[in-house]
Amino acid sequence: MEFKEVLNKRRSIRKYQDKTVRKEDVKAIIEAGLKAPSAGNLQPWRFIYTYNQDKINQAVDTTYRGGNIHSDKNQDWIRKAPVIILACIDYSKPVAKYGDHGKKAAIQDVSAAVENMVLKVVDLGLASCWISGFRVEELKKVFKVPDEIDILAFLPVGYDDGYQRKISKKDISEVVFKDEYKKEANNF
Repeated sequence: MEFKEVLNKRRSIRKYQDKTVRKEDVKAIIEAGLKAPSAGNLQPWRFIYTYNQDKINQAVDTTYRGGNIHSDKNQDWIRKAPVIILACIDYSKPVAKYGDHGKKAAIQDVSAAVENMVLKVVDLGLASCWISGFRVEELKKVFKVPDEIDILAFLPVGYDDGYQRKISKKDISEVVFKDEYKKEANNF
């Protein structure tokens, strides 16, 4: 698939077919994450994947909708995903090398890895949604993630089951400026 097509097809899909995702595809998705840039080439990402429905259900139980972390309404639709991939951050090397800035760099690094993975999902003809609405400490318990490791996001991955949602993206003129913030970028 051409890169422009991958970008244009990418959507946050919240409805999956009852069909298994091949382990080779999960590996290819994670390998795409490994190709992301990282500050000092420290590669602070760590990934956990599971097909285990009990683990997926426990992960869903840690999620919430909107901005209310204390909500008892979770993202139940994720239960239909045949596999989820967690993106974790090991801050130790970035912080040792860059001090406090290392934390920011590590978050950026793992975010770049997750974006690569999301794009690879589309390239493989699969679907996903970047999940960041979860109670971190609860999710860490489900997957026995040590205290010093953080979880940035997780991706449910599956085959799109006809989820239709019209998305709108801002026009380039609304978000690009020339020379200084809010200075219109004419003829861009």
